[in-house]
Amino acid sequence: MLEVFKRNLNQNNKNLRKSGYILGLIYGPNLDQDIPIQIPKTPFLRFAETNNNNLNVDLLLDGEVRKCIITEIQSQPAFEGYTHINFKCID
Repeated sequence: MLEVFKRNLNQNNKNLRKSGYILGLIYGPNLDQDIPIQIPKTPFLRFAETNNNNLNVDLLLDGEVRKCIITEIQSQPAFEGYTHINFKCID
């Protein structure tokens, strides 16, 4: 399980990345609207190392667990890692 936090769209993305977050989005047919999120970088890197290409992930958002699939990961060498991750909610 990976804990994520809702992202305030008024915050500067560059500052969030410098603070140790990866930006992301939760979307899906059962959601009223897409949910912009910020993911703590270190726990996500640990998750990625231990799950060996498993794209299924449980996200803990505001005390609620959402079953998701990672649909897209954007990375850029200049940022030394991931810059954005999309999750499709499947529950």
